[in-house]
Amino acid sequence: MLALLTIALLGSPSWDLTEMARLEAEVFGSGQTPRGPAAALSFMPPPELTTFGADATDEPRDPPPDLKLDGLEVPVTLNAAVRAYMDFFMGRGRPIYARWYARMGRWEKLMLPILEQHGIPPEMIYVCMIESGFNAEAVSHASAVGPWQFMRRTGSAYGLAVDDWVDERRDPVKSTEAAARHFKDLYDRLGSWPLVMAAYNAGAGWLNRGVKRANSNEFWRLVEADTLPAQAQNYVPKAMAAMIIGQDPARYGFGEVRPEPPIQFAIASVPGGLDLGRFARSAGVPAADLLDLNPELRRGVTPPGETYPLRVPPDVVGRVEDAARGSKAALIDHRVRFGERVRHIAADFGIHSHTVRRLNDLGEDEEPAPGRVLVLPRPDSPPGAADDTVVLTEPGVEFEAGNRQTLYFPVRWSMPVDEVAAFFRVTPGEVAMWNGLDPAVPLQRGMALRLYVARDFNPNSAVLVPPGSVTVVEAGTEQAVAALD
Repeated sequence: MLALLTIALLGSPSWDLTEMARLEAEVFGSGQTPRGPAAALSFMPPPELTTFGADATDEPRDPPPDLKLDGLEVPVTLNAAVRAYMDFFMGRGRPIYARWYARMGRWEKLMLPILEQHGIPPEMIYVCMIESGFNAEAVSHASAVGPWQFMRRTGSAYGLAVDDWVDERRDPVKSTEAAARHFKDLYDRLGSWPLVMAAYNAGAGWLNRGVKRANSNEFWRLVEADTLPAQAQNYVPKAMAAMIIGQDPARYGFGEVRPEPPIQFAIASVPGGLDLGRFARSAGVPAADLLDLNPELRRGVTPPGETYPLRVPPDVVGRVEDAARGSKAALIDHRVRFGERVRHIAADFGIHSHTVRRLNDLGEDEEPAPGRVLVLPRPDSPPGAADDTVVLTEPGVEFEAGNRQTLYFPVRWSMPVDEVAAFFRVTPGEVAMWNGLDPAVPLQRGMALRLYVARDFNPNSAVLVPPGSVTVVEAGTEQAVAALD
């Protein structure tokens, strides 16, 4: 059985996000926005912050104007809510912030140029920090996925594909491109980076309703009026706090944190349907490296039917491409034929019906329609075929096939004559005449039909019995009796 079958397609909510939510609830209270005296902090802000005249009792209900800190393009309001999150990150949340800041070293050289290309302030990378902790595998309780935590609908709107094989919300390059475009669209509409962050978290609809109810387009006024969800009210000060600390981590007690080495990769073109676990062994590359660089592959297999641009360590790209040229896909396509069901396909390929259903997202009783392309494990030997040797009796009437082709169709389950006639583009009366049938009575499993169909009919679209496996006898003769026993 392919290893890919054991890989979860969505995953559980990440530990980082769950633990952060738990700590926030303990420190601030569930659903509470940090503000007022309870948010007063013990740390001494650096000189460049104190020059703005903010003190530990500043509150959102009487905020100072947006202030632009040195090195930041996003206007950051230094008030009790922002300071409370700074204190939180330096206290109970310190281990998580340290982990996230270290992990940022792996991704920032990849993400920052993408943000810059779209005109997004570089500190908006801290949105990725508080969304997922730079974890491509992160899943929220709301089923947002990836480093930028896209919901499926929003991700799709920005071109992120999600199917049985890939979830591009996990792709660090494509998801960052999508996030940058989303930020740009929101900023073009709202004109304020704090509002952009609030809308990114709560959704533009929630933000619009909050603006309307408060009759204000200033974020802290919306907080004062309590017209945004509590999560969004916390989200923006949390992001601002992360930005401030990230400008000078040593000042805030994170000087010993060593950023992870920047991610490096090259692109190798490999076949579709390639099981990375098996392929890595043949290429002499650790499978963990390939899976780590390609988190968008949901099953650890490249999508079937096409080549795939696989990220690989730069020093092995030649070796990987050489191995890829001699590799066969772990999966192959199979176009469903008229007259076969999942159990027949599974039997032909020597696999379990459940495997067919799981690989192709088929329900327990769902049968794929003729023409649908399924993906199946590549068999070690060519797929077998059921023993469909049949005996046909003469129909009792003569028919000149002319320019038609003669086909033999095995009936594998009860079906109406009309259904067969419609698929083969003949009439029920013709099917009845050629086979001595009552067209009003359903066909039964084990029967076989002689059909004369148009020359342009594709015989590969249906399950058929080869002519060499058909024995034709005259009804009522000893030969017929012996053949039918």
